[in-house]
Amino acid sequence: MSVDLDFNSIDKLQKRLDDMGRKGSRLENEALIAGAEVINKEIVNNAPERTGHAKKFLKVSKVSKEKGMKVVKVGISKGDNSEAFYLKFHEYGTSKMAARPFMRPAFERKRKEAFEKTHEVIRKGLGL
Repeated sequence: MSVDLDFNSIDKLQKRLDDMGRKGSRLENEALIAGAEVINKEIVNNAPERTGHAKKFLKVSKVSKEKGMKVVKVGISKGDNSEAFYLKFHEYGTSKMAARPFMRPAFERKRKEAFEKTHEVIRKGLGL
């Protein structure tokens, strides 16, 4: 499945954010998290339940930088307890259990909506 995204307008918005300095950086972070929340909500809605407690460990990370790019991670956080441990087995499978992915399909279904949400937050923050 392929989703076409129009990056022309986002490039213009990115330039405006860069020109704004720290205020633009905060707006960019807010937009990235808003987009990630769209995907995380879909992941939580489709996560398997064994005890009913693991879903609370599916989160959106804070914005960080990796290789010079801002990154937001969605899904099981590092260091989360054993309640969420089994979720990776559902996603990727094991030698004795077939994969039953719920994170990747959620991303595929919601990535366009997440991109649009990110774009919307930036445009709103810029007063456009």
